Amino acid sequence: MIITIGGPPGSGKSTTAVHLSDRLGIRAVCAGRIFRGMARERGMSLAEFGRLAEEQWEIDREFDERLLAEAYGDVILEARLSGPLLALRHVDAFRVYIVAKPEIRAARIGAREHEDPALALKEMQERECSEARRYRDIHGVDIWDTSIYDLTIDSSDMTPEEVVDRIVEGLKQD
Repeated sequence: MIITIGGPPGSGKSTTAVHLSDRLGIRAVCAGRIFRGMARERGMSLAEFGRLAEEQWEIDREFDERLLAEAYGDVILEARLSGPLLALRHVDAFRVYIVAKPEIRAARIGAREHEDPALALKEMQERECSEARRYRDIHGVDIWDTSIYDLTIDSSDMTPEEVVDRIVEGLKQD
């Protein structure tokens, strides 16, 4: 069983993937770690690397290949583009999309990155615009189109455990 977890930055994708992995006893692959690792490999910040990726599409293609190499067996693939990438390749998966209010997402990112939430909001919005352009131009994917997803969850007022409970319920109904 392949489960994808997508959504905008700060929506709770990674946290959900880790908790769901623990609950189901299957491995989780988190895209942020892959992308941050690629940025570190090049000695760049995440924001710098994102801007470079806009100019050098091979970065996204390399990322896609690293992520898709993990799409086998029982796995949770957490990435903004995991659902659409697997859909484009006709890979069967249970696709989850997690959203949250922008100010909540910025506060989460600020706490994680140890930065002011206002700065986190600005950087988050820049990142979203960058990713939306890249995904459209490279893959023909509208990242805001949620029609491919089996389940959409607003995590704004939910604990990670409540989000996981909703996913497990969705899996049972699928």
